[in-house]
Amino acid sequence: MKSCLALLSGEPNRLSCSTRSDQSRRWHALQRQTLLWLGSMLLMALAVTAQAAPNCYRYGGAWENNIPNKLYLYFPTAADATFPNYPQTCGTPVSPAQPFNVSDLDPGIGTTAQLRNGVFDVVTDAYCEFNVQVKQSTTNPDSFGSPDPRRNVVAVGSDSGGCFGVAQNVDLGDGIAADHARVWGNSYPAGCGPTRAAS
Repeated sequence: MKSCLALLSGEPNRLSCSTRSDQSRRWHALQRQTLLWLGSMLLMALAVTAQAAPNCYRYGGAWENNIPNKLYLYFPTAADATFPNYPQTCGTPVSPAQPFNVSDLDPGIGTTAQLRNGVFDVVTDAYCEFNVQVKQSTTNPDSFGSPDPRRNVVAVGSDSGGCFGVAQNVDLGDGIAADHARVWGNSYPAGCGPTRAAS
């Protein structure tokens, strides 16, 4: 079965028909871009109010839970030492994943829940055409009684780090079913705009 997907950034701007194996390769290439996307979406959500729900045409359908690939936006409410700590070159420990709190970023834009929902809405719309279900959680998805076997968990904290974010692996060929990434939300305003000190 073939379907047409837009090529990823950095490739010619055209549509290409692809097989499922090509889609898998592109899905994993897209994972590498997730950190940059999340940061951009975080800044966008800081600038606008949250939408009521994603605009993705397939969002919320009962069949959506049958999509095997899950992308969790994990917004911790407290420091989480159970989040995997993996080698990286940012100079900031990945674990414990720090809490996500709008007051660390810009309390004038709304509540923490509104910002979480805004980021979720934008990321869900961005991934709409891919074989992935975007979910958000304030609990580490790895700790669920039966976690989804094919998942990527991106912990988004409102702390600052030595980089915007870092992925655990570059998973070419889809050899790793459960993968992780970490985003330092306050690194974006610090690197791209007004800075607020994280409390």
